[in-house]
Amino acid sequence: EQCIGQVFPAAMAKQLPGSIHSALTYYGMADALALHYQRWTLRSVRGIVLLVLSAAICFQLYSAWELKPLWLLIGYLATFLAAYAVYAWARWRHDCHNKYLDYRALAEGLRVRVFWRLAGIKTQVADRYLSKQHSEMDWIRQAIRVWTIPAHANTGGAELAAVNPAQLQLVLDHWVKDQEKFFQKAAKRDERRARLCAVVSVIFFFLAGFGLAVVKAFLPSEDPLIVALSLTLVASALLQVYSRVLGYSEQAQQYNRMQKIFARGAALLEEHLKRGELKQAQRIIQDLGEEALIENGEWLLLHRSQPVEVPGG
Repeated sequence: EQCIGQVFPAAMAKQLPGSIHSALTYYGMADALALHYQRWTLRSVRGIVLLVLSAAICFQLYSAWELKPLWLLIGYLATFLAAYAVYAWARWRHDCHNKYLDYRALAEGLRVRVFWRLAGIKTQVADRYLSKQHSEMDWIRQAIRVWTIPAHANTGGAELAAVNPAQLQLVLDHWVKDQEKFFQKAAKRDERRARLCAVVSVIFFFLAGFGLAVVKAFLPSEDPLIVALSLTLVASALLQVYSRVLGYSEQAQQYNRMQKIFARGAALLEEHLKRGELKQAQRIIQDLGEEALIENGEWLLLHRSQPVEVPGG
């Protein structure tokens, strides 16, 4: 219900035609599942990174400490094994990352379907979605196709149907403008996160590299400063891994491009609606939907190429 409410207010959603309300309900289910597995994916990534960092701390302290306390060695082994346990749990027990990606792709395809249907566009989303991704992605297209069979049964093969201006206005207000705001906000958020990770990682790397080069000749390897600088180098590497897996920089670029597309689409759509040019407005909505489907496919490929793993090396 919360996911549906982010698209349409509850009272308005109940007033939608039956086929559109059904598609919106399916979208809400897929979006809720995507958010659920996204949370567990983020938790597993952060857990793995923190456990690997903890293992590095225990190892460095054990190596540098003359007493060689057993509890540090046990701590190193425990955190090291725990990182792989979290990875195994997330990957093999629940497959959180892949389920997050799949349900997000399914939800975004259904979102486009909802607004295409509301705009009177009969084109099948399944025919235009994930064309570059086959095999394991086929189930998403099939799910969208099966869920939209009742709505597609009486289209007569036409791509565009008659629609009233009020429905097109709903598409403009609750999809095009909302997506423009989302992409603008998401681009700034990911740019900020990518910049923060990059700056902190570079600072850590510089401090470690320069510091080790300067003090290594004057201090023994077990000196606390040498240990701290070594751990700074590990933290720098882990920050880069974290940013790469979550794809902050690449996502920001995609979101910036989509924000411009939807901003231009919103302006054109508003202009056509003022002039009463409904067919042109429908064409704009279809073009925006196809751009959204392309972006979703590229987003899916990006994150499938960066799986959740235990950092090595």
